[in-house]
Amino acid sequence: LLQQIPKLIAKGIIIIAATNFLKTLDTALIRGGRFDKKEPIFPPLPIERAELLLYEMLKVPSESPLLTILNSIGADEIDFWIPVGERMILFSNSYVLSTAMEIKRSIATSEEDQPDELSFLEIVDKTIDTISNSISLSEREDFKRFYEDLEENKFNKYPERIAILKEELDEFFGKGSHDRTPIGFKPPK
Repeated sequence: LLQQIPKLIAKGIIIIAATNFLKTLDTALIRGGRFDKKEPIFPPLPIERAELLLYEMLKVPSESPLLTILNSIGADEIDFWIPVGERMILFSNSYVLSTAMEIKRSIATSEEDQPDELSFLEIVDKTIDTISNSISLSEREDFKRFYEDLEENKFNKYPERIAILKEELDEFFGKGSHDRTPIGFKPPK
């Protein structure tokens, strides 16, 4: 790859590469004149998760009964999905899309022909919980490593995105850490 870079640049070809963590790259690869412009690709913000959900939910044939259901409960508008996107802490794009597809599948196989808003929200809640539990801790810890990479490489031009990611990391990894009951015996008085 290093030998090909000057030839490709001479031909006017732009080379784009991706990695999960900059730390893992060989320093020869990121030396000046090679891959010297770096841009982080952030996990989706809560509003972006809501937009992804809405987009995927509406991606059905126009005669689909799902559209009727979505229209009847207001789930064909972004406002419906914003609180849902906020609950999906540290979900990657692919997990957000998996959630939407699972919601659609659950509705299609539901015993109710036309679920009302309450039963629809129950399906959404159950799906989010199921998907959330399927995301391994190491996948969520990758977001920590991403955040550390941001700090280490001084990507300061995205302060709002970095702050939101930090809030989600604190919320997820801080959950339950203060309410644990220590196990063991108390010493006698």
